[in-house]
Amino acid sequence: MTRTITAIILAAIAIALVLLSPAWLFIVLLLVVTAAGYDEWRRLVLASPMAGGIGIAAIAVAAAVLFFALPAVSVLTIIFPALCLAGLAFWIWQIAALMRMRNAKLPKMSKRVSDLPIGGFVLFCAWAALADIRLVHGASITLAVLVVVWATDIFAYFGGRRFGKRKLAPAISPNKTIAGVVGGMVGAVATAAVAAYFLEFNRAQTSIWLTVAIIGAWFVVIGDLYQSALKRRAGVKDSGALLPGHGGILDRIDGLLAAMPLFALMLRLMA
Repeated sequence: MTRTITAIILAAIAIALVLLSPAWLFIVLLLVVTAAGYDEWRRLVLASPMAGGIGIAAIAVAAAVLFFALPAVSVLTIIFPALCLAGLAFWIWQIAALMRMRNAKLPKMSKRVSDLPIGGFVLFCAWAALADIRLVHGASITLAVLVVVWATDIFAYFGGRRFGKRKLAPAISPNKTIAGVVGGMVGAVATAAVAAYFLEFNRAQTSIWLTVAIIGAWFVVIGDLYQSALKRRAGVKDSGALLPGHGGILDRIDGLLAAMPLFALMLRLMA
């Protein structure tokens, strides 16, 4: 019940922010979430959930400097597409890497400092992608992207619980199943089809949109698995305790981290 109530509240807040707030406010608040996510990432990597270190305030200040430069630059130059391509390449690489170790026992590591810059890149790339979607394509398409990702998670969860027998990556996340992945893809496509109708996409746009939804469902799963691997190495169940019944910020946005570069690039092609 706690998990359900928290999910409803979070969804309501997110929808309200996307549809009712100006783009700049949405992006600034998204930056705060991103900074909080990096603080959790840092603690996971250093295997010290209660450690002080840099702290969320310093991270937010540093990220704010980037905030004022990126939106304008991303629309006018090649920097943003190149950033998203790099993010996409990283997650494609992770698909292969995670599938190779899906049955291998992951060692617990006290520290893996090399993952710190990776976390900064992954979170920054996802923030930039979602910021670009909101600035260039508007609130309705931003909400559609978020709903497709949410639907992937929801359908994967219930599909896995109802039909899941064969494990996807038992060494990384014992609860992930092949049936869950299929359920997530079905949910993503169904939700994307409904969104395409209300957004009045033409036939070519709809074809690209539905294809991205199918591929994006896989990226959501990979983002979740990558986060699970980080937590397993750190020896913890959740990335934090900020969200009752859900854990931390990273536990809620892990799928978005992987899927956003893909959606941002494809939406540029559809424009």
